[in-house]
Amino acid sequence: MKRFLFSCVLLAAMINFCAAQDYKNLKNAQLSTAEDCAQAEAKVQEVSSFLLSNPCRKDMNTLYANDFLIEWLDKTDKYHFAVDKNFLKTIQTEVYLTSRYYAALAKTALDANFAIAPKDLQVQAISEFVKYCSTKSNKVLINPKLQKYVDAYKKNTLAAMIK
Repeated sequence: MKRFLFSCVLLAAMINFCAAQDYKNLKNAQLSTAEDCAQAEAKVQEVSSFLLSNPCRKDMNTLYANDFLIEWLDKTDKYHFAVDKNFLKTIQTEVYLTSRYYAALAKTALDANFAIAPKDLQVQAISEFVKYCSTKSNKVLINPKLQKYVDAYKKNTLAAMIK
């Protein structure tokens, strides 16, 4: 019995280790040209999915992913990413939440192959972000300002809030 239990624990640890994302190498990523940014799109998609499918944690891996994502958003020439300033004010004091918003922006633009109007991008990205925040396992503390966006999403009036 002890042998079986030990085997189960060892297997779980191995699966967790193999499945863990390691984004240390992203701190050395070169995104200086349009070609670099285009080649990085698959990694941007991966990083965005990672951030939007994991709870907010204060760890270096999340920071590496966030830094890479922000640099790509800033340097890609395929799309001009404008943020909704009112929405950003709601979350800007929380780096880990802001990174989830940026991940939602990147994911939405990539999923649409960059063929999306700026307002539609904002509505869809904020909707994705609100879904992330509303998932209990992500352990997001929703402040009163963010709650307004959550309520608007639930009432299907989010587009009216976004300029």
